[in-house]
Amino acid sequence: MSRPARSLIIARRALAALLAAVEMGNKILIPYREETFCLQLLNSWEILLKARIVQQNRNRLESIFEKASNGRFVRDSHTQEPRTIKFVEALKRVGVRENVRTNLLGVNAMRNNVAHLGVLSAELRENVLRYGGAAVVNFAKLYQEWFHEPVEVPYLVPIAFVGKAEVIAPNRSDVRQRQLLNYLSQLVGSTDIKDKSYAVTLHLNASI
Repeated sequence: MSRPARSLIIARRALAALLAAVEMGNKILIPYREETFCLQLLNSWEILLKARIVQQNRNRLESIFEKASNGRFVRDSHTQEPRTIKFVEALKRVGVRENVRTNLLGVNAMRNNVAHLGVLSAELRENVLRYGGAAVVNFAKLYQEWFHEPVEVPYLVPIAFVGKAEVIAPNRSDVRQRQLLNYLSQLVGSTDIKDKSYAVTLHLNASI
């Protein structure tokens, strides 16, 4: 049996990362679940996009290495290994539909907030599941389209099952998080309503 293409090997790791993200997102008793889900979800997408770039460039791994203005690879200052391109650059290079790009910009904005501040308000955690749920669905569709392998991804547990409502004391991040909420609302407003194949967000609805 022949060895899978390099791009497919990378894509399968992206899928494994996505499944890990969904698994964490469904651990309803862990207080940091939405934040961890957001971090892992964007990581899975970054790997998937890089797998697609490698696929589009005849499975050449160097196609995802970052280059300086002189054309040489940018290397890590400690390990001297070539650095790969960042998520936003990978998203720019891969030709995805507008709704997919808009969805991922929203996930990335929340991911940055988590990575640098480590906290999300209750409203933002709800948006993590709305944007994140759409990102999971979009991932599954594109994975199958690009790499021709079936994929089954479990559903995220609805926000209604999080538990008790929280009262969060005001803090210095309130203004920053309000700005992020406004940005997410603007992204929803830019949705291509004609594109029914991919979603920017999912509507959360739970009933007894």
